[in-house]
Amino acid sequence: MSARVYAVLRRLSQGDDPLAEDVLHETFIKAWKNWPVLRDLTEEKHAGWLIEVAVNTAIDVFRRNETAREKMPEVWTSYHPPESAWNSYGYGEPPTVF
Repeated sequence: MSARVYAVLRRLSQGDDPLAEDVLHETFIKAWKNWPVLRDLTEEKHAGWLIEVAVNTAIDVFRRNETAREKMPEVWTSYHPPESAWNSYGYGEPPTVF
């Protein structure tokens, strides 16, 4: 399962292995802290939770990491609907990407 999560993170970080490894590490720390909840999930839900947390953690790291800020627009377009879809889902105006 960690290989799947790492593959997603590597793609998000555009091949930046050290950055992907840092985010993977933070993701598994969060999983460890949430183990009481995770242990009752099925394998499929467990994987989904990890990937969702990994993507959100990557976005947080990209915001904090000056060298990774240039990668943020690609993450946004990969994991968020286009503006037209955003409005059709009833979310209002999409957030501004810097």
